Amino acid sequence: MVRNASFLLIALILIVPAAAYAGNPAPTFTKTFLPSTIGPGSVSTLQFTIANNNSGSPVTDLAFVDTLPADVVLANPASASTTCPSGTVTATGGGGAVSLSGGSLSASSSCIVSVNVTSSVAGTHTNLSGDLTSSAGNSGPATADLTVATDRPGFSKIFSPATVVRGGRTTLTFTIDNRASASFTFNMAFSDSLPVGIEIAGPANASTTCPSGRESLK
Repeated sequence: MVRNASFLLIALILIVPAAAYAGNPAPTFTKTFLPSTIGPGSVSTLQFTIANNNSGSPVTDLAFVDTLPADVVLANPASASTTCPSGTVTATGGGGAVSLSGGSLSASSSCIVSVNVTSSVAGTHTNLSGDLTSSAGNSGPATADLTVATDRPGFSKIFSPATVVRGGRTTLTFTIDNRASASFTFNMAFSDSLPVGIEIAGPANASTTCPSGRESLK
């Protein structure tokens, strides 16, 4: 029995499992161009994939900003979309950046952000995004390369006018541009399925300036 001590000190050594310090892992963040090689002026789809690999916890507040390389721009229209629940994508045709805000993911799930881009400048353009942030922390950036090659023609299309009243008519023009290539291009072919709600007008007035080319409407 201690009679004259001014205080008593009791010390315990506790062992805390290492897992108690581990938070939920941040989502993985990757991106790719589809296709990764295009002709000058053609369109590629830039696709971001976000995956929440935690089997027990959802992730909220998903957000990133991706500034495109100097010679790559958003196509017009950009056709931006996302499968990330509650996420908002901002991308303006002709602009140089795409962003996601307010996205979420349930446990063990993934989502995609897609936007169309284009470039007329030959070469390989490296696109390094800003960091993906979320309630689970910082996932870091994602990177991918888009190559614009002159060994194939550029391919683009446009509606003129781009806005019509219901039942109105517009002209859909496809442009195949081989001016950047020194090689002759032949056996060109493509097909285009119109979106639901849009149909070929009657008469269609289809025509082409492609030598030996024929158009088929269905």
